[in-house]
Amino acid sequence: MRLLARCGVARFVIEVVAPLNAAVGDAWMRGQMELFEEHARTQLPQTVLRQAIAAVPPGTEADRPHGLLTSFPNEPHGLGLLMAGALLCGWKAACVCRWPPRRRCGASCAPPPPTAATSWP
Repeated sequence: MRLLARCGVARFVIEVVAPLNAAVGDAWMRGQMELFEEHARTQLPQTVLRQAIAAVPPGTEADRPHGLLTSFPNEPHGLGLLMAGALLCGWKAACVCRWPPRRRCGASCAPPPPTAATSWP
């Protein structure tokens, strides 16, 4: 959390979490890490990013973009989606929904409809 506070959310995601995520994925692909170790090592960045997103006060300006981020149905991985959500946490609303029913996810961001929406595998 100190590193996040020192460098800010965007730099933390781009310069710390992304390379760490790539290194963990590479180690897993090379067989140097078991699946449970890979999952354990992704829990800390997820927790930190969730706390960072929750700490941002909700936007009040009407002209700020409104975003919706979601993954494909049954996608079990959520760190990349969470990273994208953290980069958008200055938006009026950056709703990060991990494979929910679309009607629930859309309703969590309404109104107004999102300015941008994307799915992150």
